[in-house]
Amino acid sequence: MSQAATRPLRVFLAHSSGDKSYVRSLNELLKLAGFEPWLDEDQLVAGQDWELEIEKAVERSDVVAIFLSERAVNTTGYLHKEIALALEAAQSRPEGALYRVPLLLDYTEPPRQLRHLHWIDVQGIDRIEIHTKEGWEIKQAFEEREGFFIGESYLRLQRALIERVKQLGPSVATSAAFGTGRYLVHGRRPDGGEYFGTADLNILDDLVFQENISLIAKIAGQKYEYSGKASGYGFFQLSGPQNVSYHQTGRNGILAGTWGKGGLEELIPYTDHPESISNLY
Repeated sequence: MSQAATRPLRVFLAHSSGDKSYVRSLNELLKLAGFEPWLDEDQLVAGQDWELEIEKAVERSDVVAIFLSERAVNTTGYLHKEIALALEAAQSRPEGALYRVPLLLDYTEPPRQLRHLHWIDVQGIDRIEIHTKEGWEIKQAFEEREGFFIGESYLRLQRALIERVKQLGPSVATSAAFGTGRYLVHGRRPDGGEYFGTADLNILDDLVFQENISLIAKIAGQKYEYSGKASGYGFFQLSGPQNVSYHQTGRNGILAGTWGKGGLEELIPYTDHPESISNLY
């Protein structure tokens, strides 16, 4: 007997236009991880009845991720209708189903209808935590580009989505393999342009404080290979098309890196605390 066909988890991204940049980045990471996010600028086609299409997308979704900010909550806009649609659709879901996931982008008060739900505090968790001399320049570079580091909030959202996959059973799955040593790549070029991809990080031997490391990244269809050594405390340097320095951020195995003159990159693990780099702490 053949296995039942599976489909990706469908995630509707309800947001204000003023928060588009942050939501756009999470949308790209979700697609790379094998989810099926719905973002208006990706899905709507010229000539469509956009209100009808959004209503259909909310009803069809398995999860509605609701991005809340002061401008979203206090400005009249379509976000309020999207929330209303999500609340209405939630009534048809089984009690206790993880259907609405609020993400608080700043310290605004969530709408009354959502205050009973546990939310992801983006502003409180998306901060670089590096406390070594080797990582000081990396931390400073990320802090100068406030709002770029999103790995922790992405992982919190991913964790909620995986729980929803479990609730829905074997007919729903993510297409990506959540294995150790696999990463999502979120980067910013020196000119400010963002890029996304995947990477495989491998430790080639187990010498104390002198681990040989290889990294193979795939960005926009291009393959990039790097190699180098770790120097302990979660810090290592790689050479390849560019020289890159990475440091453990102290949060769920996320790596923060700098390259070139102003390039930033975060490697976000498919699993929390990947075993393949645990000995770099």
